[in-house]
Amino acid sequence: MAVECAEGVVLVDISVSAARIAASLDLEHKPDRLRAAIITHDHRDHIAGARVLAKRWRVPIYLSAGTHRAAYDALGDLPGYRYFRPGDIFDIAGFRVVRFPPPMTSLSRQQ
Repeated sequence: MAVECAEGVVLVDISVSAARIAASLDLEHKPDRLRAAIITHDHRDHIAGARVLAKRWRVPIYLSAGTHRAAYDALGDLPGYRYFRPGDIFDIAGFRVVRFPPPMTSLSRQQ
């Protein structure tokens, strides 16, 4: 998903390749419009183009340390990554981002 305002574009999860994102957002001509990408969790369909976006266009990738560890084989060392934790609030390109804690599962309540 991409959200856009006057200050730029922020991606939430990256379910397609970086090439498809680049074509859709015209990154070859306006790479500065893409301000950041937020990865919500480590499933492959949420991180598909993150590594290429981070390296080719220097897009900062926001994700949790746990997500980065879990997806390290696919993501590797990301330039300009930024970790967030549950409860963090931060601003990106005119958007306020609030990281809600994950819901408690029956398994996590038992531990």
